[in-house]
Amino acid sequence: MSSPRRTLLRRALVADDGQEGGEAALSVAPFIAEHLARSLTVVHAIDVPRPEETAGSPDDVLDYRVVLERRAVAWLEGRIAERFGEAASNVHGVVYLGDPSRVVRRTAEDLEAELIVVGPHHREHLFDFGGTQGALFSGTSCHVWSQPATFEGVDEVLAPVDLSPRSMRSLEVARDVAETLGVGLRVLYASAPPQFADAATMYGEVPSPTYVVDAMHEAARVRFDDAMAEFDRRGVERVETEFAIAEPVSAILEVQGPNRLAVLGTRGHTGIAAAIFGGVTYAVLRAGKGPVLAVHA
Repeated sequence: MSSPRRTLLRRALVADDGQEGGEAALSVAPFIAEHLARSLTVVHAIDVPRPEETAGSPDDVLDYRVVLERRAVAWLEGRIAERFGEAASNVHGVVYLGDPSRVVRRTAEDLEAELIVVGPHHREHLFDFGGTQGALFSGTSCHVWSQPATFEGVDEVLAPVDLSPRSMRSLEVARDVAETLGVGLRVLYASAPPQFADAATMYGEVPSPTYVVDAMHEAARVRFDDAMAEFDRRGVERVETEFAIAEPVSAILEVQGPNRLAVLGTRGHTGIAAAIFGGVTYAVLRAGKGPVLAVHA
């Protein structure tokens, strides 16, 4: 008897809005179902008014909702069959009426999902995270995989760190993903120029004590090297470390691409978008250069 395949997650949920975001999310769903999650559910939400919210006949509105839901179920089953082929029998599709972000959050809670997969919410071709995506990030304790475009595979996992407890927990998730997928792990530390160096320009030309700045970067490099020497790499065969003297966002976007999964931490469950994600994570998500796994660490 063959042993069950090793998976990192028990349950994953894919949010399909039937538009560009749903197409991107569904493009990565078979990969996640094959490599990362034991169980996968695709959820589609229909945001239509309730009978009591309309001026027309409540019975007519109720009939409309019933017919619409039935057709949506058949439509979703067709999409799943097309995307997953023979593996479609192992994928569950559900349709609910209601606000998309609330539907997805509630379904994730009911299923005890550990991962939600979303596509982009574009406004002028940029991630704004003011709609379903922002609500999901701020209202769920799941990890969230953001797929900005059609999935092209994962050749490497990118783990930016600042050595804070949150980023080190995200690094552990990145390591586990890399181990499960059998790909390499790249750990990136970006040492930003100290703030006092920028502040000095307010007062005109001031001789810069470059040796002080250099010493700060060197101290950061030593801390990074020490942390990586102690880090448990487990079964990841290829682990590369990179130290960059640059702003973190610039350093991440310099190496991120469509085949490199960036694993980044988020700050919590409330607040405006930048506060939800943290400034670095938010900027990387907005750039949309590649898939991002936002970890609630």
